[in-house]
Amino acid sequence: MRTIFKYNIINIIISIFNFALTFYLAIAPKFLFEAISKTNLQNILIFGLSQILALITSGLISVFYASYFATLFSLKNTNNFIKTKIKIKDINYKSFYSKTEGEWNSLLFNDLFTNSNQYYIGVAVFYFTLFPLFASVASAFWLNYILGIVMILFSIIWLFYPLFLKEKINKKIQERLNKLSKLNANVSNVLKKIDGLLFFNKIQVLPKIIKSDVENLAEANASKNFWTRLSSSISTFIEYFLTIIMNLVIILTSTQVGLGYLKTGILVSISTIVSFFLQRITTFMQYFLNNIAIKKGLKKVDINFYDSQKWENFEEKIETIRVENLNFSYENKPVFKNLNLQFDSGKKYLLKGPNGCGKSTLLKIILGLQENYQGKILINNRDLQKINPLDLVKQISYLDSNFDLIGENIAENIYFFNEQNKNKLNKVIRDAVLENDFSETKNKEEIDQKDFSVGQKQRINLASHLYESKKIMIIDESLSNIDIKTANKILEKLLSKTDLMLILISHHYSEFHDLKFDRIIDFAEFE
Repeated sequence: MRTIFKYNIINIIISIFNFALTFYLAIAPKFLFEAISKTNLQNILIFGLSQILALITSGLISVFYASYFATLFSLKNTNNFIKTKIKIKDINYKSFYSKTEGEWNSLLFNDLFTNSNQYYIGVAVFYFTLFPLFASVASAFWLNYILGIVMILFSIIWLFYPLFLKEKINKKIQERLNKLSKLNANVSNVLKKIDGLLFFNKIQVLPKIIKSDVENLAEANASKNFWTRLSSSISTFIEYFLTIIMNLVIILTSTQVGLGYLKTGILVSISTIVSFFLQRITTFMQYFLNNIAIKKGLKKVDINFYDSQKWENFEEKIETIRVENLNFSYENKPVFKNLNLQFDSGKKYLLKGPNGCGKSTLLKIILGLQENYQGKILINNRDLQKINPLDLVKQISYLDSNFDLIGENIAENIYFFNEQNKNKLNKVIRDAVLENDFSETKNKEEIDQKDFSVGQKQRINLASHLYESKKIMIIDESLSNIDIKTANKILEKLLSKTDLMLILISHHYSEFHDLKFDRIIDFAEFE
């Protein structure tokens, strides 16, 4: 919060400085022409050079602000906004698996990050243009009160007219998106049957099938374009009309006072003010209206990981995981029927059987990822469905085939934001048989995913879980791309850990290791 406060203060300071520069650039021509009229070389140099310096400074500030500061301001505020919007500490495996990866990407990146980033860039530009607008109006009043009144009136008109059209435009845009979505869905359905159309020589009917949707989309496009262009045309009309009024004010002023160097300076200042005003008001309105639309969208984003159920805390060591009378069906097909199993601390279990027999499903039920089952899962005789999932994750490592490297080097991936301990790091490197893949050179290099095979990535992933030192490890086919010799070495080390409960799903083992498991559970027997 301190960083955001600092950025907001800097933003206000820059904006006030920009206000002063704009005000000076608006009125400076008056003083320059006064100096010219009196042939005051000193003042000519002062006001001439100061205008040039002010223009250069204003340009540099604009470049710095647009390319650097506005981006940092936006990222800091976006990060804070996302933290307040998402109570990320309350997420667990169950919450994560409630959505697909695509849904998470759309929600976190598009709905939150991209939109909130655009919003805060708009806020930064809003500040940056608002103060110069005030400066333009203030300098206009200082030179000619009629000009100032005209600017205020047009600002009000410019501010409120789009608000009446905005809802209409947003509605038309949404209608267009809905019809485009419908067209895409229908085309997708038709393409699924394209082989049938070709086989029966009916491909010529394809345009007829989608004709209605295409026509509806074209109509929606035309309607959306009409209202968008109407809004743009009104904005352009107001800008031109304001320019005409300003010119009339200039003519009126010149008629009243007569021309001369002094009066010419006033007229040049008025012209400069009008130019500044038109530039700033256009940018201001663009971001102002855009931010209204984005803010409405952000308010609708709801990421709620809170569960109405009150979880029971679980701080004791997990000694047993017991499955009692488990029944589970998938797509009306029974997977388990009155299944009873028990897993004990320090024991090693191999789950084997053909694909689709329920091995992974059982583990997901134990982890709380799959809830639609009958029966009980008891952790130390306590009902799994009442235990806080966050407490279970503290004791259970779960490795599946879906993972990726995230750090800049191998060591960072293994540490995975834990306290760094070189001795512990070296031990898990040996346990994951990474000695030959890990070197000081590779440790310091940034990771390129192409540099590592899938098997190497699986071993790095395993090492990161070993570094956590949890007493329960569930491995779901996450050693499948490691060669048999290396996999057997890894398995030998895991089986030798007397305090580790190991539950392994794998087709990648040797008969030698069969004898070292405390229990081999063949799921083919449950079918």
